[in-house]
Amino acid sequence: MSVSLHEHELGSLRWIVLNGPDREAFGALGEHVRAELAGLAEAWPALPRLRRHVSGPPGRDLLAAVRRATARNGPNWPRSPRGPGCRSMTWRC
Repeated sequence: MSVSLHEHELGSLRWIVLNGPDREAFGALGEHVRAELAGLAEAWPALPRLRRHVSGPPGRDLLAAVRRATARNGPNWPRSPRGPGCRSMTWRC
């Protein structure tokens, strides 16, 4: 099944409508906002401190543990509260 992603504006409110299977839809959403989120992360005042923290112990070890757990468990996201048959999602950003 394919994914459709449509972005709208309701006044000053950005509205993104996704349709498709959960995993593919979230992937499409991530790609759609990747540059925007990267820009926000780079401008985050705490980022230099976080990078220093993970450059050595204990932060590096803690980050490695999170990466291992993520790789082991994969993207096991909870299902929609509207039920497993839900194939349409609307997000307000």
